[in-house]
Amino acid sequence: MGSVKDYFSSLGKGVASLIKGLEVTGKEFVTPKITERYPENRDEMNVAPRFRATLEFIYDAEGNHKCIACGTCERNCPNGTITVETKMVDTWDGKKKKKLDRYVYDLGSCTFCQLCVTTCPTDAIRFSNDFEQAVFTRSKLVKQLNYLPEKPEPKPTPEQIAKMEETIRQAETDVEENKKFRELMNLTRQRRDLTDFEAAMITEHAVTNWTSSLTLNKGTSLGIEVGDCVIDECGNLVGVIDQAGTNWSTVLTLVDTDTSLGAQVFRTKDLGVAQGDFSMMRENRLRLDYLPPDCDPMAGDIVVTSGLNGYYPSGLVIGSVEEVRLDDSGAASYAILVPAVDFDALTEVFVIKSFEIVT
Repeated sequence: MGSVKDYFSSLGKGVASLIKGLEVTGKEFVTPKITERYPENRDEMNVAPRFRATLEFIYDAEGNHKCIACGTCERNCPNGTITVETKMVDTWDGKKKKKLDRYVYDLGSCTFCQLCVTTCPTDAIRFSNDFEQAVFTRSKLVKQLNYLPEKPEPKPTPEQIAKMEETIRQAETDVEENKKFRELMNLTRQRRDLTDFEAAMITEHAVTNWTSSLTLNKGTSLGIEVGDCVIDECGNLVGVIDQAGTNWSTVLTLVDTDTSLGAQVFRTKDLGVAQGDFSMMRENRLRLDYLPPDCDPMAGDIVVTSGLNGYYPSGLVIGSVEEVRLDDSGAASYAILVPAVDFDALTEVFVIKSFEIVT
């Protein structure tokens, strides 16, 4: 009895399925038919926008594309359809720039997966829906997509030129500062007795009939005191702090008439006093006086600070002997010194705030 019931149940389901299928077929019988008369109606044909025919570049009205030759599309292509060839060009600011040379696309091996379009970071490519891509030879399926003539690199604007010049000036300044600090670091390794420096910029050079001085942009707030020695990055003596305010200080240079400090001829170890002279200040020269009677300095001899009494560090280069003269009495000699520092070229100096006395 049960098998008969199952038989008629299956029969009913089959008939219902048959009717459902005939319903779909019946609808197609009454649906209007559209016949595309290709190629006569080529201009009026409506191709679906989502149809993928071939890959192409997107050009703007001026003939520029947005491809940056990053190679993302080539790496994501599953079967090597895309080949991106690049070249290096010089830009207006002297830098090297990677640029697209040839973008080769093989339509014959494309699977139209659109991974290239989806992953392009600049939206430079797309698929067209122009389905007429049939050719007689396979080689014609390989296309170069960047077919328009390459445009030259744009010329810099006045603003870009000004910015580049400012960058160059800043780079030159940085190079010079790095050089100074490297030399200063070398000095600190050689002169471990100089324990504390303070870098300062020169804000004013003052040379009058009576004085030769420099004004610095650092003062007592950073530990600078009257009597501190001032040197350049090579350890050459510039002068001595004469006045100090909260955020400024004044340096009397070596050639100032008020400058006087113990000195030593490096070759002979003879001691003397290096001091400014009114008649020589304009020529950036100073005197080395009070030399021993048997001292015989020679032109070119290096003169350094003696460090006696611990007022100033020893061994700082003052300058070199230019010539030796007799004083007015003719009984004693003195040397004319050329400072090791070019005061006019100085822009930055270093103040020795503390040092250890070397015995």
